[in-house]
Amino acid sequence: MAAGTGIIYNAATDRPLTEGVQAGIARGTIAGAGVGVGAAATTTFGATTLATAGRVAAPATGAAGALGSRAEAIANLRSLGPETVGMLREFFKTGQLPQGLTPDALQAYRAVADHAVRAGIDKLGVQAQRIQMIDDALQRMQ
Repeated sequence: MAAGTGIIYNAATDRPLTEGVQAGIARGTIAGAGVGVGAAATTTFGATTLATAGRVAAPATGAAGALGSRAEAIANLRSLGPETVGMLREFFKTGQLPQGLTPDALQAYRAVADHAVRAGIDKLGVQAQRIQMIDDALQRMQ
């Protein structure tokens, strides 16, 4: 699993962003993530740089340009609240738009997913699929 995928999952499920990420890197179950989020100190594991205070660090692999506002996109998604995040989760699971899920909420998740795709951390293509689902849903909502 890539660190970015774990961080996006944590953001979407209203969990602390770094939950399980640093431990995964230390155990070697997360490798080559390219970027990470840390809480206490700047630390480098292989090609991954972790930064302090929840900031996204410039990775040794050079993907920093694609991540300029990733932390802001995640914060915006989290600000929608747990009810909206639950509706997003339901949408991705069923493919059906729950009543009350707004275009703004879909756009907020799309921004986070887009950062993951552009940074190359969407190794399995899950975020790319979700972007397609969101684009299709937004088209139907118009």
